[in-house]
Amino acid sequence: MVGRRAPGGPSTAVSGTVTSTVVTGASVTTGVSGAAGVVIDISGLEEVDTYVARVLADTARMAKLMGTRSVLVGMRPEVAATLVRMGYAMSGVETALDVDQGLSLLAGEALS
Repeated sequence: MVGRRAPGGPSTAVSGTVTSTVVTGASVTTGVSGAAGVVIDISGLEEVDTYVARVLADTARMAKLMGTRSVLVGMRPEVAATLVRMGYAMSGVETALDVDQGLSLLAGEALS
């Protein structure tokens, strides 16, 4: 997974190994704990490539197969436009502005 960082954000590049670890960890943790939802925070990404887009879609799809809701948070407008252009509609994935709103969404609280 490669992406340029937002100013003051995390590292400029995230390796495929790190991505695999995150995806595997999310699916294993969800399966073992019976978590009701997964929050995927991408606020540190200014842009995405096809690999990142595929990983995001695959992670959400895995969570859905395990009966878990996914909430994608912190998505920049440029990232959303790129995902649409690449054909990743992210159907079934809910979105929120930040982690707090994502957690509230999973908890069933109304967002204002």
